[in-house]
Amino acid sequence: MPRKMLFALGLYLTVGLAKQARANEQLPIIPPERPSASNLARGRDLASWDDSVEERRHFNDRLLQFGGNLNFNSQNILLGVFGEVNVWDRLTVGGGGGTSGSGPEASAYVRARPIVWGGVGENALKAFTLRAEYLIMQQGEDFSFCIEACGVRFSNRTSQWGALSAGFEYQFWSGLALRYEFGFARVMTATGWECELDGKPVPCNRAAPPDDMMVTSLAISHTL
Repeated sequence: MPRKMLFALGLYLTVGLAKQARANEQLPIIPPERPSASNLARGRDLASWDDSVEERRHFNDRLLQFGGNLNFNSQNILLGVFGEVNVWDRLTVGGGGGTSGSGPEASAYVRARPIVWGGVGENALKAFTLRAEYLIMQQGEDFSFCIEACGVRFSNRTSQWGALSAGFEYQFWSGLALRYEFGFARVMTATGWECELDGKPVPCNRAAPPDDMMVTSLAISHTL
């Protein structure tokens, strides 16, 4: 083969290899695939990825909840215990029982969480709550101070109430949970009012306690 052809072939190969090397240098560097949050343990730090978002905790990550509550209303103070099931992040069903100055009470309720926030890099998972509750309890003398006929008092009666309330709920990493709510309750059914004096039945000579009341509830619990 003539030397000129060999020289031309060598020059052609050299130029081709140089162009290929330059093209390889200009190719973008593709980072390794970002790990899926679903493949990481919940709460694992993803800060090394600037575009990552850590999934928040959910109330139903802890299924069961047990605690105690203190309810204030215009007629009594109720002290009780309760148990709940977090059937969904946005929904809880529960029930409880307790006592007041008039006697025992029991309740069942549904609590919704239409707004949930927090729980990402924070200690507390938070929610705005709405609750609908059914109560059956002993109802007696209200808290008002009597001016006339102080010796005559209303006898305790059994009453059923429906209540609606709104408030806020906090669930911490430790499992501790706090809740406070404000609402309104009204008698659904009740036995009639009767009065007594020195333990004996007498006519009622003053206005009976109202069939509705404002309610304030404070609760502390632990989630499992």
